[in-house]
Amino acid sequence: MNKILIIIFALLGIAFLAVTVMKYEWQGEGKPVRTADIESQKVTSDSNAKVLDFWNFYDKATDFRTQAEYNRAITFYKRALEIDPTHKNSLYYLGNMYMAVGNFEEAETPWKKLIKYHNQSARGHLQLGNLYSCKSADNVLYNLESAKDQFEAAIRINAEETGPLLQLAKIQMINGTLSDAEQMLDKVTSSNFRSIEAYFLVGYLKWIKGDINGAKQQLKQAVLIHSESGKESSNIGEGETKEGSAPMLAASYRCSLLSEFINKQIDKSKPENNQPFLEYKMLEKELSKY
Repeated sequence: MNKILIIIFALLGIAFLAVTVMKYEWQGEGKPVRTADIESQKVTSDSNAKVLDFWNFYDKATDFRTQAEYNRAITFYKRALEIDPTHKNSLYYLGNMYMAVGNFEEAETPWKKLIKYHNQSARGHLQLGNLYSCKSADNVLYNLESAKDQFEAAIRINAEETGPLLQLAKIQMINGTLSDAEQMLDKVTSSNFRSIEAYFLVGYLKWIKGDINGAKQQLKQAVLIHSESGKESSNIGEGETKEGSAPMLAASYRCSLLSEFINKQIDKSKPENNQPFLEYKMLEKELSKY
């Protein structure tokens, strides 16, 4: 009888051990790891792999962007966004790259997503404003009223940034509301004393009023800042560098309202010998095209 009990208990022990083995997998130094923990580790591992893939794609896109290989940059920003569809910089720069290759409609999509997912993204509104104010034959999205709305939204979010205010002043000048433009430009030059475009435009407004000396002074200031800055860091478009490291688009990435025209006029001028009549007659003619 005792032998039978021993056999029964032994069988029960084996059964319990079998259940335990099925429930646990053993890992290092005899520590049990539940199957659920292994699944969790697998999920974590997959997540980490995706993070690594994301940064690999993003870094490649950045390298191609800085090398001006815009189409290749587009490919890798899109791959990064497949992993993280809401990533701020990927959305921002993907729009920039589309703008760089002249694909205006494609540029709109990531910037719209940027302001949707991040409602405090002033630069998203700014870029949409730049897009809608780009007067290009290929840009079916050109609409100054839409641009005005976007620049105003950017200012509401970040009033310290003078770029949107400068663009708004240009729209006011195109619309003929010169007093509003003048007030805006005064705010720009008060906050950013190196704004080449703002000084140039203030000079134009003074010229319109018949203040020739004032016009000369403002034009001279714009030309002087431009010559001191040098081509690599000149303020082509408010608050930015050609490399695109500042909050706004690099000059090569965008069609900024009047920026290209203004800088061509300044390039022709010399600080010691500027002719506001000639410069501003050209600007007057340019404004009439809008």
